[in-house]
Amino acid sequence: MPFTHEQIQRLRHRHRGYILTLATEVLLILMLPFCQSHVWLLSVLLIGLAVVLVTTVTRYSPLISTRPLLYGLGGLALALEVVWHLALAFDPPLGRLITVPHVIAWLLFFLVALMRKVKTLVREPFVTLAVVMGATSGYLLIGIAGGVMLVALWVLHPGAYDLSALPVLQDRGSDAVAMAPALMAASFTILTSVGSEVLRSSDVTGQVITVVITIAGQLYIAILIALILGRFHSRPGGGGPCRRPVPIGRATNPRSADPGSPHAPLRRPSGGGPGAGDLQWRSPPQLERRAGWRWRAR
Repeated sequence: MPFTHEQIQRLRHRHRGYILTLATEVLLILMLPFCQSHVWLLSVLLIGLAVVLVTTVTRYSPLISTRPLLYGLGGLALALEVVWHLALAFDPPLGRLITVPHVIAWLLFFLVALMRKVKTLVREPFVTLAVVMGATSGYLLIGIAGGVMLVALWVLHPGAYDLSALPVLQDRGSDAVAMAPALMAASFTILTSVGSEVLRSSDVTGQVITVVITIAGQLYIAILIALILGRFHSRPGGGGPCRRPVPIGRATNPRSADPGSPHAPLRRPSGGGPGAGDLQWRSPPQLERRAGWRWRAR
């Protein structure tokens, strides 16, 4: 079915959103060392990532039913991010109280955005470089969501961490903000199945989160690679299960073909000789080799 002009424009905008999302995530990872000294920088990068996801991929996605949910979660996460920083600056006890709902809002936003991205990638009509980059951005989004989970664990259960493997905090009043870059980096280390030493091996809660992040990343890679390869092989010339080949030079209408032509349809010989009832090949051997297959008997 041909695409309309509006569908083509939405497809282009969505593919540009894939590229922009991946660029924002890579920038976030590269800026983590600077976020250690500038605690507000990670929040700015997270807000930028949320804005890119909402205004590009979500806006031009064919999924409509869950779009208002993602808009609501994104707005809630952005609002709580601003309120959280203001509360930590002017009222630290209130800021620590807001930490839990703030982290939960970000975690739900990233999980819904990841599920929508997987469904959108499955519905892509073509596998292009932008689609592959979109799949890569979804993998990095798992690491960011895992970092948010580690921040929540730091707030709720700090005993799960090995303090000797974490950086020394200079400001104890905003420890969750200052520790977030290190925990985000540890999440990407866990995602690559290398492992991280920030969590105690004797703590069950920390090990469960480690297993969840690792398995989620491996399953995402396996499922996305299978879907992309399946979509590629289903395309004509993709190398997958090919359709029934069309013989070279075969007449479109077998009845209108010249009986003396070497490409005419097969007919049963007349008479009652030993060849009666058998099929005769009217295609020369060189044409058969050129076509690369044996003509089926009709």
